[in-house]
Amino acid sequence: MEIKELKNKEEKIRLLIEKLSDVNAERYPIYDGINDIDQYLKAKYKILFVLKEPYDEENGEGGNWDIKELLGKGGYGKASKTFYPLIYIAYGILNGFQTWNDMEYVEKNFEEMNKSLYQVSYINISKLPSLNVTKTDFNDIVNAYEMDKKNDNIILTQIDSYEPDIIIGFGIGEILTADLVLKCIDDDDFYYSDNINGCTSKKYPNTLYIAAYHPAQTKMQQPEYVDSIIRIAKNWVNKKNIDTMVS
Repeated sequence: MEIKELKNKEEKIRLLIEKLSDVNAERYPIYDGINDIDQYLKAKYKILFVLKEPYDEENGEGGNWDIKELLGKGGYGKASKTFYPLIYIAYGILNGFQTWNDMEYVEKNFEEMNKSLYQVSYINISKLPSLNVTKTDFNDIVNAYEMDKKNDNIILTQIDSYEPDIIIGFGIGEILTADLVLKCIDDDDFYYSDNINGCTSKKYPNTLYIAAYHPAQTKMQQPEYVDSIIRIAKNWVNKKNIDTMVS
């Protein structure tokens, strides 16, 4: 895929997201997508992170900014609970499948490790600011996805356009399972009883889908959480030999 082609696709997607604006409620989209098209296309593996929804004002108002605007802000503040695990996962996969013990702490090497987020794409199922700041109402996410499928199919268009080698769904449950025609792999290489598992997709046969808890999860220790995801990705690459499939 050429840079110009992907830029054109991204511009069209942005126009679709813009249509979601709810002027009367003062709710505007928080744009997402590929963080840096040039770096994304040059990355060894094209990785897509799929999360639930973005946050802005406490009453659900706000928006009209881009997720990319957060990337250069050291520390991420309260959002570090989400972004730090994403950094570990992206950095680990893109740097020889390093595990937790191989990597430095993000706080000690933030500038270098944070660069990995510019090499991935990042999208939310819902593009509007969350109506529930303390905890996502999952029904809102399901409804947003069902509404999207009836209208512009933004989420599936993003997946089609970005052509990821690895998709990681964080805390989104079964939302994409039917549309990606997923079948979870049940052998020892890919299945994890802690609700982190690798899936194959009939729609995208050369793409790995990893279903995982949200990055801010508290069910697992962070090293175990990060390593489980990286291990699944590594096993998939070894099994499918996808080094020959990526440019």
